[in-house]
Amino acid sequence: MGQFEYVTTLVSFVVAFGVARLLAGWARQYALRAQTRIYPLQVAASALLLIALLQSTWAFWIYHDITWTFLTFLGMLLTQLALVGASALIHPPDGHFSSIRDYYFDVRHAVFGLTAAWLALGGVLAFFLRPSITVVASFEDVVAIRAASLCIFAVLAWSDRPAYHWVGFAALAALQIWFVVSFTYDPTAA
Repeated sequence: MGQFEYVTTLVSFVVAFGVARLLAGWARQYALRAQTRIYPLQVAASALLLIALLQSTWAFWIYHDITWTFLTFLGMLLTQLALVGASALIHPPDGHFSSIRDYYFDVRHAVFGLTAAWLALGGVLAFFLRPSITVVASFEDVVAIRAASLCIFAVLAWSDRPAYHWVGFAALAALQIWFVVSFTYDPTAA
């Protein structure tokens, strides 16, 4: 087993924790739907987080040929931990029976701040590691996607207007599709 496989194993455990938290949160909310109404914005945010977790795991393959050091390993792990932290916070904890809407807007700073940290750390890591991949998008396109996403996360973190969140989620979904198609659709193309 090479370095990449060791790194992938631990990162997979971390990502699996985030996916498990999201799925358990959805199941708990469904089971408690009689006591607490499901809030669509919160469900949409958790769905976007799930897609982000899956996409970042998929895109991890682009780093298979780099030389791993403890610093690059730590950078990759911190990047994933930020996204997993957001995934762990998006659903109310056990015993929380007040409005999910109120909970969503209470944790939006942390959730979208951590998601922005994931995006920024991932960009810094990609810049310094410079994985050798063939991409459809230019470097400027990738930077533009990340910058636009960071701006949207800033608005989501500070806005308490549901309409802004819906527009932000739609824009983030479009940017995510653009990023996947242009940058990580086929990470084996290196």
